[in-house]
Amino acid sequence: MITILGLLACGGKTADVVSGTYTIDTELLSLEDTNADEIRSNLEGLTLVITETSFTLTLGEEQILSGELTLRDELDWGYGCPTNAGGTSLKTYDLGSGFDVAGITYETPVVASGCGGSSTVYISEYGEEGDEYGCFSGICLPMVP
Repeated sequence: MITILGLLACGGKTADVVSGTYTIDTELLSLEDTNADEIRSNLEGLTLVITETSFTLTLGEEQILSGELTLRDELDWGYGCPTNAGGTSLKTYDLGSGFDVAGITYETPVVASGCGGSSTVYISEYGEEGDEYGCFSGICLPMVP
């Protein structure tokens, strides 16, 4: 009985991506590359516009990708914001097709919400979850409103 109540108390939180205009926050960008400053500079002006079911990704005036957001199966969502009592399911959306930006290739790009009340969303390569913020594989692009 205690186990069941404990499990019920731990679950249930879900974070979702909210419609709006987001820009890259290069200060939050985690890079271990020797060309980190150049990559940060080349990503300045990256913008993601999300409406209820669609998105457009641009770099300056150049459109990189646009299309429909497709919600992944719940088993494929990110899971972050760990606490002693559990964490938060981070709804994760496919961006459709791959793209290249600033020399970075995303073959299976996804966007997911940030943790617990954060308005940040993250674009990353879908794969093994990489950290507690909703990022998966590869270089994670933090986008802020």
